[in-house]
Amino acid sequence: MKRLFLIVLAALLLPAAAVAHADPPTYFSGNCLLSGVLESQQGVAWTPGRVRWDIDVRGTCTGTLDRKAVTAAPVRMTETLIGDHEGCLPAGTATATGLLDFGGAARLGFSGRQAALPLLVMRGDAGGVAGSIQTAYTLAGSDGAAECTASSYRRGAFEVRIRADQELVG
Repeated sequence: MKRLFLIVLAALLLPAAAVAHADPPTYFSGNCLLSGVLESQQGVAWTPGRVRWDIDVRGTCTGTLDRKAVTAAPVRMTETLIGDHEGCLPAGTATATGLLDFGGAARLGFSGRQAALPLLVMRGDAGGVAGSIQTAYTLAGSDGAAECTASSYRRGAFEVRIRADQELVG
């Protein structure tokens, strides 16, 4: 009976101990401007299909981070964007998962849905919603339409503008 009591007590305490050691959530509200590169192994062509984009951009954010004012705080965003009907003229929806890393000081996970280009609605892993305008460009001034006609578009410059009027929590 004593052994059963200890097993039940341990089962009750272990989840509490795990929660006590979890990282606290990160809170962000404000505006960010980031730029970098998006890449796709399979690329997009005129014929739409399933495409995975890997996005890596850096920039700065101004607003509040963990409820403290910040100005031009460095941030890196990594994101995976998967679209089921992506082509040179995208017509489908895409889903995203990603991470905002504020110089190692704070990290905020997010997911999102892109139903109309270039707007991605971001949701913090622990709550909140932000709007994100994500725009792709060709590299070295090349013509994106020509790239799609010739083969497929696999890599481009990328710009992200985030506007979080309410707290994004992750």
